[in-house]
Amino acid sequence: MSREEIAADEAFDTDGSGLSVSTLRSIVAATAGTRGEGFFRVLVKHLAQALGVRWAYVADLQPEAEARTLAVWDGDGYADDFAFDVDGSPSAEVAAGGQARYFEDVQGAFPSDALLRRMGARGCVCTPLRNGSPEPLGLLVAMHDGPIEGPELAIDMLQLFACRAGAELACLHTESALRTQANAHRDDLAHVSDIIFSLDPQGVLLSVSPAVEQALGYRPEDLVGRTMVDLGIFAPESLRNALAAFGRLLRGEDTPLATYEFVARDGRQVFGEIGTSAIRENGEVVRMVAVARNELVRC
Repeated sequence: MSREEIAADEAFDTDGSGLSVSTLRSIVAATAGTRGEGFFRVLVKHLAQALGVRWAYVADLQPEAEARTLAVWDGDGYADDFAFDVDGSPSAEVAAGGQARYFEDVQGAFPSDALLRRMGARGCVCTPLRNGSPEPLGLLVAMHDGPIEGPELAIDMLQLFACRAGAELACLHTESALRTQANAHRDDLAHVSDIIFSLDPQGVLLSVSPAVEQALGYRPEDLVGRTMVDLGIFAPESLRNALAAFGRLLRGEDTPLATYEFVARDGRQVFGEIGTSAIRENGEVVRMVAVARNELVRC
């Protein structure tokens, strides 16, 4: 039994909540094999149906007191994501670290909230999404166009699934930061005249900087994924020397700078000086990183 299923057994019973443990387990089972935004979509659908509310959504808190939904269930299906202001809304209480519990007449409590008016919401329960930090990352919300029946059940249900949802949201934030970092790295490489490339221990090219196109006429995507032998860019004697140097690096030996002869896409002979280093983890070589001095390349 999973941790969420155990929590469901401990938190709910058929007599006290009006909702069977089997229903809770069905939500856990439906979300078990999903991740990220896929998890959020499954979660909001099943939460809304279990609680008998029209809307359920997950929102990511943004700078400047804004939030953007990542998954929205609207009665009979998924709705488009939207952005909304947090100030002057129930979400402001959650963004400050609290809970929002307005089982009826939520518009009366927040008369300036345009989202509540547009949706015609009367009941709203909202809980923060965290991942080990006091500052909320996002919101898990259940809203209805009538009073929320079984309000304590709604609170408990949202809190039960908020832990997993917070972890998934934190993962999305991490993935986004890594993509931004990778894009910035690619932009930096685009302005470097040297050819920077990496190989795995089997000699398969993992990456190569854009400068390779100017020097040899190949785009990075033409070469990545191919072995040193299959690349077809080394002249025969230089290929033998490169393979020998590769073997020495795998054995932990130093390899000095060396000049190699390459064959460009248009058949030209091109010469370049290459320095290579081995990257090790736990004493094992996991990849090679090399730099070809493009300013020394000549026909």
